[in-house]
Amino acid sequence: VVGDTLVGQTPSDSIYACDLKAGKVTWQWDAPEGQRIPCIFATSSEAVFFGLEDGTVLALGLKDGRELWRREVPAVEGATRTEAVGMAAVHEETVIFRVRGRQVIGLSVRNGDLQWKAFTPDIIMDGCLYGDRYYFVTHSGHFCTLDAASGKTLFKADLGKAVPAKVKSGRWLRGDVSNFFPMLVSETHVFTGVNPGYIMAFERDTGKYVWSHCPKGAG
Repeated sequence: VVGDTLVGQTPSDSIYACDLKAGKVTWQWDAPEGQRIPCIFATSSEAVFFGLEDGTVLALGLKDGRELWRREVPAVEGATRTEAVGMAAVHEETVIFRVRGRQVIGLSVRNGDLQWKAFTPDIIMDGCLYGDRYYFVTHSGHFCTLDAASGKTLFKADLGKAVPAKVKSGRWLRGDVSNFFPMLVSETHVFTGVNPGYIMAFERDTGKYVWSHCPKGAG
């Protein structure tokens, strides 16, 4: 919800806006035939941002759904079609996309110009924006934090190595640490899980391991 406007996404790959006072749809944008919208959109006070399955990212005017700009994201070797564009997030004048599986880009919200690009150690499993930082975890078990304005890596940790040896000796961290999801961020900590249900906590600003918990019946 942005002011009096509700923005939504349909299962049939359409983006629409609804006037909350009038209870009417003011505009609808439909994906081209054969295309999907594989990511969750993001909004600013003036636009809606999202990506298509072919790697195209777009901005539509919040008031009228008019296309403001579109950009084609170059392919990355090893990325699949379904990894084309991930969830969008907006930080001030930058819209952030996870794209092509192994990179994160920051585009200008005004014209879509590339502001920064960061490559990741592996396929991003989950990511989120909190304050002025973008946090994500990868399939190979890396926990990374980027400055949302510049894309600069603030810290990166191999979670398999960050976990204390005494914890690794437990029954659930003997193997590789991987497949982290989902991710939650608080004012002080980042919480994430690993299949099939283990929970871990790290300091938000340093990536330092804090605790882990294996729920009864997990593993």
